[in-house]
Amino acid sequence: PMDDDTLERVDALWFPDGNIILRAHNVLFRVFRGILAARSPVFADMLAFPQPDDADAIEGCPVLQLDDSAADTMYFLKALFDYEFFAPYPAKTDFDAIHGVLRLGTKYRVEPLRRRALEHLASAHPTTLPAWDALCASSPSSSPSTAPTKHPFAAGPSFDFEHLELPIITLARFARADWILPAAFYRAIAALTSAEILDGIDYTGVHVELDKSDKVCLRLR
Repeated sequence: PMDDDTLERVDALWFPDGNIILRAHNVLFRVFRGILAARSPVFADMLAFPQPDDADAIEGCPVLQLDDSAADTMYFLKALFDYEFFAPYPAKTDFDAIHGVLRLGTKYRVEPLRRRALEHLASAHPTTLPAWDALCASSPSSSPSTAPTKHPFAAGPSFDFEHLELPIITLARFARADWILPAAFYRAIAALTSAEILDGIDYTGVHVELDKSDKVCLRLR
C-alpha cells in the first residue's frame, strides 16, 4: 500500500518536479519518465502502456513497481541521473556500484552504462598473460618498475575485488561477459573453500550461489 509507513524515499533521487515514482521493494525514487524512456528501450516500452484509473500514485505521480533490489536500483539511477557519480575507468568506484549499474544496465538495455560498468569490472580481470603480470606486479608488495604499462588497464583495478569471487562470477554470467570468467574462476579456486564453492556465500544480505555447471568446473580443479 502507498501509505505504508515503511516506505523510504531516497533524497538524492527524489526530484520535486519528477513525474514518475519507481518503487524497488519499499524504497522510492521520484525521477523523470522522459529520461528513462529516452535512455532505455525497455523503460520506453513499459511506460508506453496507459495507466489504469486505479493505479497506485503518490503526490499525483504514478508508481512503477520494479522487482530489482533497492541497492541495485539506487546505483543504477544515480549513474543515470548524475553524470559525476559513475565516472569511466580509471576513476575509482566500488563493486556495489558496478553490480547495480551492470545488472540493471544490462536488464534495461542502457548500453553506455553497461559498457562503462564492464570496463570497470574488466580492470580487475585481465584476459592476457602480460596484463595479468602487470596486475600482479602493481600490488603494494611489488616494485613499480617491474610493472608493464602498455595495456588497456595500466592504471590498475578501479575497485577492491577481494572476497567477491562468487558475486563477480554470477554478475559476469548475468551480463554475458564471459571474458571476465577465466580470471574470476582462477581467483575463486585460490581463495574459496570447497564448502564456499558448493554452498555459496552471503553478499549484501543476499545468498550468492554458483550454478551447477560452474560448481562442477571449480570442483574439478
